[in-house]
Amino acid sequence: MRNLDYRHALFEKLENQSPPVRCCRHNALSKMRNVLTLGLLFLFPVTALAQTAPKLGYIFPPAIPVGSQIDVKLGGFDFTPDTQFIVLSDKVTLNVDGPLGDFLVPEPPYWFGAKSRSGAFPIPREFSAQIHVPSDVDPGVVHWQVANANGSASTAVLYVTNQTELVEERFRDEPQQLPSLDDLPVAVSGRIEKIAEVDRYRFTTPKDGPITVELFARRLGSNFNGIVEIRDLSGRLLADVADTMGLDCVLTFDATADESYVVSVFDIDFRGNRSFVYRLALNPAPRVITTIPAAGRRGETREILFVGYGVATGAANIESVTHQVTFPSSPEHRVLRYRLETPFGIASAVDIALSDIPEMTEQTQQDSGASPLTVPGAVTGMLDGVTETDAYTWEAKKDEVWQIRLQSRAIGSDLDTSLSIRDVDGKQVAENDDLAGSPDAGLDFTVPADGTYTCLVSDLSGNAGGLAAVYRLALERPPSPDFVLGVPQQISVANGGSAEITVTAARHGGFNGEIQIQVEGLPDGLSVPENLKIAADQKELKFSFQMAEDDASHTSLIKITGSSILDENNITRTAMAAATGNLCTRKPSENLTPWILLTTTMKPPFSLNLVDKTRQRSVHRGTTYPAEFIIKRDEGFQGKIMLQMAANQTRHRQGIRGPVITVPHEVERVLYPSFLPEWLETDRTTRMVVQGVALVADAHGNIRYLTQPANAPITMILEGALLKLAHAALELTVHPGDSFEVPIELLRSAKLIEPTIVELEVPAQLSGILTCTPITISTEQDKGQLRIETINDPRLLGTWQLKIKATALQDGVWPAISQTQVPVVFQE
Repeated sequence: MRNLDYRHALFEKLENQSPPVRCCRHNALSKMRNVLTLGLLFLFPVTALAQTAPKLGYIFPPAIPVGSQIDVKLGGFDFTPDTQFIVLSDKVTLNVDGPLGDFLVPEPPYWFGAKSRSGAFPIPREFSAQIHVPSDVDPGVVHWQVANANGSASTAVLYVTNQTELVEERFRDEPQQLPSLDDLPVAVSGRIEKIAEVDRYRFTTPKDGPITVELFARRLGSNFNGIVEIRDLSGRLLADVADTMGLDCVLTFDATADESYVVSVFDIDFRGNRSFVYRLALNPAPRVITTIPAAGRRGETREILFVGYGVATGAANIESVTHQVTFPSSPEHRVLRYRLETPFGIASAVDIALSDIPEMTEQTQQDSGASPLTVPGAVTGMLDGVTETDAYTWEAKKDEVWQIRLQSRAIGSDLDTSLSIRDVDGKQVAENDDLAGSPDAGLDFTVPADGTYTCLVSDLSGNAGGLAAVYRLALERPPSPDFVLGVPQQISVANGGSAEITVTAARHGGFNGEIQIQVEGLPDGLSVPENLKIAADQKELKFSFQMAEDDASHTSLIKITGSSILDENNITRTAMAAATGNLCTRKPSENLTPWILLTTTMKPPFSLNLVDKTRQRSVHRGTTYPAEFIIKRDEGFQGKIMLQMAANQTRHRQGIRGPVITVPHEVERVLYPSFLPEWLETDRTTRMVVQGVALVADAHGNIRYLTQPANAPITMILEGALLKLAHAALELTVHPGDSFEVPIELLRSAKLIEPTIVELEVPAQLSGILTCTPITISTEQDKGQLRIETINDPRLLGTWQLKIKATALQDGVWPAISQTQVPVVFQE
């Protein structure tokens, strides 16, 4: 059906898009009014596609100092204007203070060839927000989430610090100058945004001694493996480290007083993406890796051996030093956060676990090759050689149950420990390599017969040998009768529907009683069955949340608790859920939260079907392809629908993009324009994934944005370009404040019958310094002169690659774009 008002609105939307989907103005509206929309041919059957829930990507800057309120950008995927933001904290607050931004399609450079076949990163959109962190918040990770009427996202993290934080603010590719490293650490938040990007920071130190440089990336949710390099001003490499294990990386090097250094950060595969945010911390001090013993008994004062770089002599070598430490006696504390003071600076804090059992250190091996272990108790040892296996014996009685834990990653070492239990005859009776969610080992061992048993400790990583190859082996009797509850962290309930949840119970110490289950914080309109309980001897309970059909769509944080009678006392335990975001957790307990995100959803009242969905379309490079879609609304729905790119594109790595267009309720057939840049490869198909977003009022009149993917992607194969732009400028050298001209040449297909607009895209860093009036080149011409004006500003000095863009209309409607770069040297 023909609808000129819709076509007019579509053109105006394209006009307002950022390049390269903006149309030129020349007679476009009058020509667009003459474009006929094809009649309705036939309808494809509706494909059952799930609506798209939002997903979190990043927060920038990712590090927030305590006692501050700062502006941030919240990036994620398939956000809608009604997206809600939730912080899993009783103290930290987040307030969105701006509208949802445009799609942030990655800019050049792009991979070509084999690397371009790798998985595409999703395309983010951002909200502006403010985060407030009160001064009484402990440093560390805070989880946050988003949700809308389509569902919820798993958790992401922000990092709370107790020091001043800087933000990347580099000019061009020059190193950013950091404050002098006196006695205080410096931290800067940055982003590896583009392919092959290398971020550089310059700093000095007024004293000789160690400097520790630590990269926070994967623990902030950034899925890249970083490399950190230290160079002097001549470019000589002094130290480097690569995150080959996905644990983030850190190095310590020897600095000379009053010397300047440059630290570089980049991805190990030279990838780049807007989600690659990081925090780089520089501390003029030694670095502690681990301690021996690795835990301290509550209330005890004892000598602790600190293992790390520069802790004894200040040289950037791994060494050790002994300090006396007093451990707190309160059972409320799980760790002692200790900062080692040395003559060479105060090291970053190291967490020493607290325990209630004797903490021993590895003794000289007995003639038998095994050391006796007092149990219950723990021993901290060291694997001196790559093939070494340490052995510990203890006496056990039949049917005793021993909880055995072997830690390395959790205490700062990079071993991948393995545990084996042997009987008196040397026969293996139990073994474990990895516990769930950790490379550390452990097991609950039921003794099969009276006798002497041996624990064998070994390493599978190849990192054994040296002072840092430390482990902690603990043997304890099972805890007193108790239970631990586990739940999922996200629950989505459809409007008028229900959702089932499973609460699991891990029972300890012989406890097998009944557990009463309560749900706290349940919002109005949602209900659960009465008298929920996990029956005696049972390990789980399944029940459903029910949402009333006449309730508004909303999001709530709830908690689930369990109560039971233990030793005639009524105890309550809060169910814990696994949170996500930290990609290199050392201990599974670090990612547990009592908060459950409960989201109620609404069903999209339409389907979106691509006409000729299986057809492969031939499209010229550098042009806009309008694909036709059919919108089928549910009976009674007359609201607006927007069409837009989906965040996840199967092949969206080289700048393909499309606008957000609004479709009135009377329109059934829609043309969605996809722009395909001129540099796209021609030896494979290219696809654009489109989704619809319907504006629907919930039961309380709140407008919700409901997403529905199209039933197929637009599949296109690339042919040669219709428009090519070139320049004839040779070795342009310009003085700041002067004007200059760039000779322009065009090659155009006969299909382009409109004049071509040529303009300069001024770099953001030169806004207001460079100006240029666009020129129009008629169809009878193929050359022109683009005049560029400058002002006398020192920021111009150096070589710039200026981007010039030419835009023409294909069929009088759809933009065809070509661009070229002109190198210009600005000299005084």
